[in-house]
Amino acid sequence: MGLCYYPRCVGVSEPSAVRRGQLSARSVRRHSEIVGGIAVIQDYPVSEQPTWRLIAQEALGVAAAAVLFPFGIRRSQRRTPRQQDQRTVVLVHGFLANRSTLFPLAAYLQLRGIKQVLSFNYDSGAGVEQAALALREYLRSHVRGGRIDLVCHSLGGLVARVYIQELGGSRRVDRCITLGTPHRGTYGSYWVWSRVGHELRPDSSLLSRLQASRRNASGVRFVSLIAGSDNLVVPRVFAAHDHEVHLADLGHLSMLFSPRALRVVADHLTTSHLPRREVEPSLQCAV
Repeated sequence: MGLCYYPRCVGVSEPSAVRRGQLSARSVRRHSEIVGGIAVIQDYPVSEQPTWRLIAQEALGVAAAAVLFPFGIRRSQRRTPRQQDQRTVVLVHGFLANRSTLFPLAAYLQLRGIKQVLSFNYDSGAGVEQAALALREYLRSHVRGGRIDLVCHSLGGLVARVYIQELGGSRRVDRCITLGTPHRGTYGSYWVWSRVGHELRPDSSLLSRLQASRRNASGVRFVSLIAGSDNLVVPRVFAAHDHEVHLADLGHLSMLFSPRALRVVADHLTTSHLPRREVEPSLQCAV
């Protein structure tokens, strides 16, 4: 079976992801239709906002992240108390970033009454697997008992999945919420000549392995927030994993500073019942 992706009506043929097994039959059925024997992946609809507004919004997100960056270089030494009856939210940043990009989210969660929030710093350039090992050690030493909820941006979501699915993290984690995570890779990674760039290719061995080991995380509730104007995760629907929340008109970085996205994260950290998919009422989602 071949694979064709189009973000409405523009097509790019790329059969290797299906042929090598990275896209499961289930994924193909959920986000594609068969046209002439070819699985056509249907992305979320493009934003109806003016292009200049989307660019300006994302530029502001980049600027805010740059301003915060120096404040997140130093690793936090905060630890939880030693007790079993507690719940801790751990924030995991994305590629070429640090914990500072999630400062607004941490502050909002505390305003919502979620007091025990920790931030994990790691070297994203070392690759997903090394970061997952570092996450395991961080949680062992900093979260001393109780249950864990992970909230991850971009690459951090894959780091969390390796920890949960391959390093025994499912025994400690109840929820994993991802924002703009390329769960099924991104075609933009072919322009990144690094270890992480290879890991994020839709046909990479890492993503194939994560797809094959999904059953190991059957007890973990996953929620994926998908930025409707994300130009780094291509196609945007590749950020979908289990329960999907599509946020229109937000970009890869601007979603970290959006009250709407922060509210969704907090709501899902405090709820126990999830519908299969959430889409803003004004949108018609092509899936």
